[in-house]
Amino acid sequence: MTDTLAPSRPRVTGAGRPAPRRRPLSTSMLPRRSGLAVAVFLVPPLLLYGAAVLLPIVQSLVLSLFEWDGITDLEFVGLDNYVKMFTRDDVFWTAFGNALGYLAICLVLQLGGALAVAGLLTALPRARELVKTLYLLPAVISTVAIAFLFLRVYSLEPVGLVNQLLAWVGLEGLQTAWLSNVQTVLAAVSIPEGWRFTGLYMLIIYAALIAVPKELEEAARLDGASWWQTFWRIRFPYIRPVWITTTVMATTFALRGFDIPYLLTNGGPGQSSELLTTYMYKTAFVHTDYGYASAISVFHRRGVPGRRRPDLPAAASEGRVMSTTLAPAPMASVPLEPAPAPRRVHRSPRLRVQRTLLTVTVVLIVVVQVYPLLWLFLTSFRTASDFAGGDPFALPREWTLENYSRAFGTGNLLLNIGNSLIVTLGASALIVVAGMMAAYALQVLGFRLSGFVRALFLLGIIVPVQIALVPLFIDYSQVGLLDTHLSMILPLAAFSLPMGVYLFSSFYEYIPRELYEAASLDGAGPYRIFLQITTPLSVNTIITVVLVNSIFIWNDFIFANTFVLSDGLKTIPLGLQNYIGAMGNTDWTATFAAVCVTVTPLLLVFLVLNKAMIAGLESGATKG
Repeated sequence: MTDTLAPSRPRVTGAGRPAPRRRPLSTSMLPRRSGLAVAVFLVPPLLLYGAAVLLPIVQSLVLSLFEWDGITDLEFVGLDNYVKMFTRDDVFWTAFGNALGYLAICLVLQLGGALAVAGLLTALPRARELVKTLYLLPAVISTVAIAFLFLRVYSLEPVGLVNQLLAWVGLEGLQTAWLSNVQTVLAAVSIPEGWRFTGLYMLIIYAALIAVPKELEEAARLDGASWWQTFWRIRFPYIRPVWITTTVMATTFALRGFDIPYLLTNGGPGQSSELLTTYMYKTAFVHTDYGYASAISVFHRRGVPGRRRPDLPAAASEGRVMSTTLAPAPMASVPLEPAPAPRRVHRSPRLRVQRTLLTVTVVLIVVVQVYPLLWLFLTSFRTASDFAGGDPFALPREWTLENYSRAFGTGNLLLNIGNSLIVTLGASALIVVAGMMAAYALQVLGFRLSGFVRALFLLGIIVPVQIALVPLFIDYSQVGLLDTHLSMILPLAAFSLPMGVYLFSSFYEYIPRELYEAASLDGAGPYRIFLQITTPLSVNTIITVVLVNSIFIWNDFIFANTFVLSDGLKTIPLGLQNYIGAMGNTDWTATFAAVCVTVTPLLLVFLVLNKAMIAGLESGATKG
């Protein structure tokens, strides 16, 4: 078994071809280029990115050296804010410990769950596309909707899903108010975040697993390797680059976590669910201590992993993204000769039992993932009395549309949806145009400082958005952008731009250089090549970038909550808060009806285009 499991050859593609040698970043793919063309394509994206990401980082660093309440003059205090943070602020250390616990729970749920489900999915004989689509659904739902949903899932009175399930299995003694109990609240606010993004990471890991050459696994089995040995010695080393990338992504996004903990508990009870992000936000915008809040955000930035360039995917093929990360790592020898024709295998009773158990397991996992959304949908048709005293696992005793009527009457749903459309379309357009232009300058035109500029963009992937909130709030107030659509569009586009640049660069790297040379010989310049060759070839990548970013933009809460002051500009996440009445009383059936209405547009787009997005993430797994 040694020969099969020991790495021995350089990396090859799924087809057995050597992986393409990476081109130096400063080398142009065009026979002729000009400095003017580089400036035309690079300067506009850099201005957007610099104004909304890089400049606020510098401003936050400077502001952390001052004491300022936003009204009186700035007072220079040097490092006193940092001394206070490390030596005199017990809440800071509580929030820091909670953030680590929150991170650990999210990573276990997201990475462990994603790896387990992806492994099961590779062995599932049918219905894989349906399972992937259903498992990815929670990522489409807004954080405000998820917060409302889990407020009821954890409810003690009326009984929610968790406590009802405990009663069913005879564990009534474990029933509790999960969000009010200091011993359970941190796990309770962490689980929704883990549940929400498990499907996204599962999809990435699944794409890597299906790229493992079958010849390797077959050879290991012939040598007597068990399933665990095959996974640990063949599959996992092969997908290690993807695992590292996914871990960096999951860690970064978990440390950015703000919306769900803020909406569920606002850091309470006491500080038992306070995170660094929520503490920084309240320090700045509740207590108006902008200097100290900036110091906390700077520390939080240093706590985010990936200060060096993460091992992110770096190639794409045929408009599909993430190919290099999903390409094979250095692994065992891959036979270059054609594989023998498959033999017909007799399915033994043992194999049929295994497949039945596998199918049942996958179904149960999907039910756990999807049922909260189904419960939300069914609740939107319940009467108030049925919701208060009925079985949460049963169908509505009486179906009614009155909740939807109240949902439209209580809030400004249509106005909120319109604002979300404006912000989503505007930010997505900026991401695509600026991302394509920057990637074209970096990858196709090439110039001496390409590596440095690329590193600047990669910085935006790992920087938490909280570090920019205070500087942007101050800047927008001074220039009159506060409480406008642009105050949301610009930072949303700027913080999403680095990943867009990265994905487009990955795709452009695999466009044959001969295509550019032929166009140049026909007299086409860099502008015409960009419009008539590069852009049409990028359609699939554009779809993937737009859909992935639209999910986050449509559901944005933190920028809207910070920069929007008037009801007329509220987006969907803010508009849903209109259903919280005096003293915290909430019309839950109308609220769930409003949630169903607001998630419908993005859900329909996702269901129509999800195959293109999934194919865009997966196809790179079989290409080098």
